[in-house]
Parts: sequence; structure tokens; C-alpha cells
Amino acid sequence: MERTLKKIDFGSAVRIGTVIGIIGAAIGGLLLFGFQGAILTLFAGSMRGFNSDFSGTDLQGFDAFAGLGVLGLCCGWIGFIVAGAIGGAIQGGLFALLYNIAANWVGGVKLTFDGGSDEPDFNFGDEKPKRSL
Repeated sequence: MERTLKKIDFGSAVRIGTVIGIIGAAIGGLLLFGFQGAILTLFAGSMRGFNSDFSGTDLQGFDAFAGLGVLGLCCGWIGFIVAGAIGGAIQGGLFALLYNIAANWVGGVKLTFDGGSDEPDFNFGDEKPKRSL
């Protein structure tokens, strides 16, 4: 059975785009900020070894710098997720809008369903729902 997808709902496309944006930003941000955290840890360890060569050097300020760096990475990761959600929502809505315009020009995407009956169990919006008793 072949059907044509003529319209994508704007609100559902925004919701799907938001979820995909959050997932992508969370995974990508975890990798990005995880690598930055590893580099920060290596840098902090090497500076501690470098400063031990000098007698009387105070390392408390550097430990505070390393702690603030980790806190900054965590805040950056959260900001990255929020930006991914906003960007995903905008992209989902924009793609739905562009698809709907293009589908009006060329007729939409043809979908083929392989199933047991010729009657669909869903409503595409172009036909009235069938009632059965």
C-alpha cells in the first residue's frame, strides 16, 4: 500500500528536534568537556611537579584554579545542552516548514507500507476516520 506524506506537524517536529538536540549535545558535550577535563587534570599534575622544584612555593591558589576549571567545564556542559535543545527545536521547526512548502510544490514523499490489510490503522488527515462496530 502506498501513501503520500503531505504535511509534517510543526509542533511535533519542534519537540522531536528538541529531544534530538538534547541527546546530541549531551553526548557530544560529554566527550568534548571530558577531554578538556582530562587535559586540565594533566596540566594541574604537571604544574604541581614543576612547582615542587621551587622551595617555599604555595600551591593553594593553583588548586583553586583547577577546581574552578572543573566547575567551569560542568557549567559549560549544561550550557551546551541548553543550546543544543534550542538549536534542535529551531532546526526541527524549520525543516518541517521547508518540507511542507516543498511538499506543496512536488507532492510529498511516497511511503510504502507492507502489511496484511489494505486499510491503514492510522489517519493521515486527508480522509475521514473509519468507524467499525
